[in-house]
Amino acid sequence: MKKNIYLSVVLIIVCTAIPACKKENSCEDCIETNKPPVAVAGKDTSIRLPLDSIVLNGSLSADPDGTITTWQWSVISGPSNVLIRNSNAAETSITNLVQGTYLFGLKVTDASGLYDEDTVQVQVYVQVVPGKASSNVYFFFRDSSGSLDEQGIRAIEGFSPVLVLAKVTIAGYPDALIEGVWALRITPICPILLNYVDMTAFGSFIGLPPGTYSWSAQSVTTNFAGYPVPGGFESYWARPHHASGTITVPQGADCIIKEIDF
Repeated sequence: MKKNIYLSVVLIIVCTAIPACKKENSCEDCIETNKPPVAVAGKDTSIRLPLDSIVLNGSLSADPDGTITTWQWSVISGPSNVLIRNSNAAETSITNLVQGTYLFGLKVTDASGLYDEDTVQVQVYVQVVPGKASSNVYFFFRDSSGSLDEQGIRAIEGFSPVLVLAKVTIAGYPDALIEGVWALRITPICPILLNYVDMTAFGSFIGLPPGTYSWSAQSVTTNFAGYPVPGGFESYWARPHHASGTITVPQGADCIIKEIDF
């Protein structure tokens, strides 16, 4: 998200060499004290058709020394014919979305006319209809530090509150988030059951059409404070790790398991 803050120009004269100027002007009263508001358009997000609407929420926008008097939502880029239900509200709904990438702008203004702008991106993906020809792909990774094996732990999953350990990206699909990790001695197998440890231990792509896909993955956790994890596990996974590759999806496979080698 790119932010632009527009301020009134304030001229500050600092007198350091002329004694008369020091006596007559401290310049303390010359500094403009009003601060501009801060616009927060929300996090970038994605939806998948047939869902064609979304709610944008700018209510986290704030003025540090006053109040916001106006909100203004606008479409910066994206397919045409999109509708903004109420462009002058802090929270508004966007309808008539089609496949593509949209960029929406939010401008907030305070009582003095100072304003700030923020943007939010919305990605709309095509509809995927699971069927006989489509397949389900489950990504997972194991604890390369070996700490879980040393502690006799089979897997760590289901953090509460949620803690995302890794995410997998395939172009054109929402990222698959992984909230669990397996010990080195464990190899998950199909079928994936709802009570099979926990679905959070996998990053799932449901209903992929046949074909070969490029994927990339990264571990994203940097803070395990408050979670009872082994020390070696914490020190290893507190650093970012990356992996990438390709996966070939055949027709009609109910379950394909792919390991991420971080």
